[in-house]
Amino acid sequence: MFLSTAPIINSLDTLFHLAAYDKLENKFVQLLQLLPQESTHIASALRRKNKKGNNPLHIAASVGNVKVCSLIIGISKSMINTYNNEGESPLFVAALHGRKEAFLYLHSECGPHEDYCIRKNGDTILHCAIAEEHFDKRIIKSHLVMCLAELCYKILGLYGDLVDFTNGKRITPLHLLANKPSAFKSGNDLRWFENIFYNCEYTVKF
Repeated sequence: MFLSTAPIINSLDTLFHLAAYDKLENKFVQLLQLLPQESTHIASALRRKNKKGNNPLHIAASVGNVKVCSLIIGISKSMINTYNNEGESPLFVAALHGRKEAFLYLHSECGPHEDYCIRKNGDTILHCAIAEEHFDKRIIKSHLVMCLAELCYKILGLYGDLVDFTNGKRITPLHLLANKPSAFKSGNDLRWFENIFYNCEYTVKF
């Protein structure tokens, strides 16, 4: 086993994982150059997982390292179709951590396939974006209106069907948002907002 592909810390991360995490694109390229240039060696290095099941593409996506994401996918596009221990794809991980640019890049490579947007417990990328509070709050015409941040808007535009998708606990993203007191000015007055959700038809505009 080559040093660059061997786990070097307790989390089983390799030098490739660490270079992706620290956004050391030049070091990442140098590590690739140290490997025998047979495709099997390179593929093995890129697919090696840490304790959480994350490969270097997952790590790059989680920190918004678009350059390393594009480098990895340029070498092996099938890396898009890899999953960690929670059943999360690299695209899912990018959304989970609010990395809009990495999310949009990965979407452009894998296309609108919802398999990449759902993890083992049934949570979608929209569930997670709301749970992590990747949204913004604005007051319009004296009413507090929740405006999902750019990432959530992009998710809704690209994967509109996810808005009604229920997870393993039978919770939709709208239910999740309605039960986020921190999303509202009062912190507890949710009735009017729930009424909007259930009685109005929404059109997301970009």
